[in-house]
Amino acid sequence: MLAMNEIIALPKGDTGDVRPIGIGNTYRKIASKVVYNKLSAACAAKGFFYSDVLQGRFSRKDGYCDEGEPFQKTQHASSVCGIETIVHLTNMALSMPGVPPLDLYTIDARNAFNQVDRLEGLLQAAHIDRGCLPLIRAMYLEESSSAFYGCEDGVRTITSRAGFHQGDVLGSLMFCISAQPLINHICESVMQHFPEAAAAKTVKINFYVDDGTFVAPHDVMKHIIELLQDADLQRRFGYILNPAKGAYLLGRCPNREQAHERMDSLIHLGLAPDIIRMHPDNELVTADGGLDEARRSDVERLYGAKVLGSYVGSDAYISAQLR
Repeated sequence: MLAMNEIIALPKGDTGDVRPIGIGNTYRKIASKVVYNKLSAACAAKGFFYSDVLQGRFSRKDGYCDEGEPFQKTQHASSVCGIETIVHLTNMALSMPGVPPLDLYTIDARNAFNQVDRLEGLLQAAHIDRGCLPLIRAMYLEESSSAFYGCEDGVRTITSRAGFHQGDVLGSLMFCISAQPLINHICESVMQHFPEAAAAKTVKINFYVDDGTFVAPHDVMKHIIELLQDADLQRRFGYILNPAKGAYLLGRCPNREQAHERMDSLIHLGLAPDIIRMHPDNELVTADGGLDEARRSDVERLYGAKVLGSYVGSDAYISAQLR
C-alpha cells in the first residue's frame, strides 16, 4: 500500500514535456510526513549536510559562525531561506576582495531526481536514524508502482525502480540524503588535490536538492567537472551531468589568450560552447590589445547566470533580466 502512488502529469515549463507528480494516498502521506519530521531532525542534530573539509561561514549551531569555523553547509534544501542563502553566498564568493577572479558553474543533471540510487538513500537513512527505516523500506526498497489515470484506455501502471517520487513529502529529503555522499566525495577530493584553495575558502559548493552551484578557481572547477563525469560515481549515485545545460562564467583572466585557452579546456571536457561566458574584459580585447568599448553594454548584458530563480553576474545582465 505504501509503495503505490497515484500520479498526475504537469507541464514541464514551455518544453512541451510533462513531469510526473505523485499525489499519494492518505496513508502514504501520513507515513512520509512522520518519517520526514524524524529524519530531518536527526540530520540537523548530526550535521549531516555539512562538510568538515571545506571551510565556510556556516556552523552546525545556528547557521553562522566566525571565519575560523571548519564547517560549511553543502545542501540547503532543508534550510530556512535555503535558496536565498545560496544566491547570496554565490554573490559574496564572486566579489571576495583580494582573491583572484573565480569561475561560476551552475550545473544541470539529467533527470537526477528519478535516477538517484534508492539503496544509497536507504543505507544513509539507516545510518542517520534506524527507526525510520521500516517505513522508508516499505515505500522504496522494492519496485514501486505509480498509477496514472489520464490514459484513454483507463488506468496505466508505471513501475519505478530508481529515484524518488516527485510530489512525495519525503522525496526531496531522501534525494538529498542519497546525494550527500557524492557531495562529500567532491569536497574531500578538492581538499586532497587543492588544499591551498580549500584553506583560502575560494571553493564554494552549494546544492539545493539536485541543483548544484559551484564557485572555484579554474583548475579546481575542471577537477570537479571530471569527478561528476566519472563513470563509477555516475553508476553509484545516478547523478549524470548534462553538459549542454546550465551556465559557466569564466572569471577575468590576465589576457584574452588565457581566457580562450580556458574556454577550450572546458569544451574539451564536453561542455557546450553556448553555456560558457567569457568575462567582458577579455571578450572586448581587440587585436591590437585595446578594448572595444562600443560593444561593452552588449557584452556585459550576456555575462551572468540564473541561480535558483535569481540572477548573478554583471549589473547589466541582472538589469536586463529584471526588465
